[in-house]
Amino acid sequence: MGTRLYPPDHALALARALRVVDIVGAQPSVSNDEIVRLLVSEGVGAVDAELLVRLVPEALAWPLFRRLGLTEFIPYYAVSNARGRMVIFTLTEEHYFTAAVAWAESVLNMPLELRPVSQETFMATVARSSINAAATKKMDQHGPDSLRGCFFTTALGGITAEQIRESRRDPNRRWWQFWK
Repeated sequence: MGTRLYPPDHALALARALRVVDIVGAQPSVSNDEIVRLLVSEGVGAVDAELLVRLVPEALAWPLFRRLGLTEFIPYYAVSNARGRMVIFTLTEEHYFTAAVAWAESVLNMPLELRPVSQETFMATVARSSINAAATKKMDQHGPDSLRGCFFTTALGGITAEQIRESRRDPNRRWWQFWK
């Protein structure tokens, strides 16, 4: 059985991810809550908006820090459930994330003058990443080569596992179809 990307439409996933980059580029000091409100006002579901504001910076950080020597990324993210326990989700099923990683890789492989986004906008988006915070702290304490051999994972706040699952539930699926 293959992975089930959410949302299934690549063009939609990429457009929404790039919308987050555009918002941050226009106003780097904008809060995550303000980005979520703006995305929701544009028709994005509340849970998707929360995921976008958290996953897009993480996605842009992956190829950047890989170039700086980070060798391993754990392909999961963690969120708390209603009881405060951590629940793991697979990043490869998050189309917002995978689309943003592929886009970031292509941008970083372009000459600076041909990039569709400014370096300031790209870095302002990456700066919102938990990976950025952890990797920067590690490099500040132990030098620029200290990322080699490190493992980083993504933990998201502001959203629960139940909210994610409920937002993806097929309203047409009946209880007796549990095997699907």
